[in-house]
Amino acid sequence: MQPDFKRGCVEEAEADSLLIAERPAEASRTILVPQGRPALGRKWLVATVCAVAGLLLFSYRGNASVSAASLWFSQLWVDTQPWLQATMVYPHSYKKPDNVTSGWKMAGVNLGGWYCLEDWFFSGAHGRNVMSLDQRGQGACLPPHLNSLDTPWPSEGILTFRLNASRGSLHAASVLDGHRQSFIRDDDLQGIADIGMSTIRVPITWAAFADALAPLDQKIFGSHNPEIDTVIVPDPFYHEQAAFATIPRQQLSSLMRKASLKGLKVLLDLHAFPGGAQ
Repeated sequence: MQPDFKRGCVEEAEADSLLIAERPAEASRTILVPQGRPALGRKWLVATVCAVAGLLLFSYRGNASVSAASLWFSQLWVDTQPWLQATMVYPHSYKKPDNVTSGWKMAGVNLGGWYCLEDWFFSGAHGRNVMSLDQRGQGACLPPHLNSLDTPWPSEGILTFRLNASRGSLHAASVLDGHRQSFIRDDDLQGIADIGMSTIRVPITWAAFADALAPLDQKIFGSHNPEIDTVIVPDPFYHEQAAFATIPRQQLSSLMRKASLKGLKVLLDLHAFPGGAQ
């Protein structure tokens, strides 16, 4: 049995023997992004197609995962490609992957849920929405070390705070670090490069630079080695509600080196600031 990659959770009995399974073939399908600008007379029509497709994607319901909806959305782009090709201006100097039709260049992909958690990525068999509809949240796990919870988590800060309060800082740091080490692997980066993408976007939290807050409290924010240590630090504005695991900067440096060797550019997106601001 393979885990549900969209929702993250696996049964506890499987967890020890199944950390990351081989992705199903359909998971490698991706949205094709047209390059260039539409002709002026057609721009409104392109926008309409995108808007309708987006609404259908986010209103998708049922037992099938969002990955299936993404596959449907990808197919929409493929099916409409001949019409779109006639209305777009495309660059001609790029290396086309074998499985991409002429006139298309895939630009990049967002690696969400890796260094900046969102609860719906890990909502298990009962997850239905691509955003939290209430403060309770949908997070049901965080593999490989946390495969079930009695209470769902709504955000990374609250999950980390709860783990720190209930099981201690070492356990909390281990859970977050285990996730980061296994969620995206070298073969994932290679697969991204192999299908012709040139850029990866990596959302991160402010905890990658928690040591910058050392002037506020040297013991809390400045006593760890920011290059190699994963430690738990409180949100400076909501220290009684949220906490984060620092992101060792050597991990980010290693990611950029590996990506560069595969011909990929890295966009580090500082996606979450102290206080929950984005």
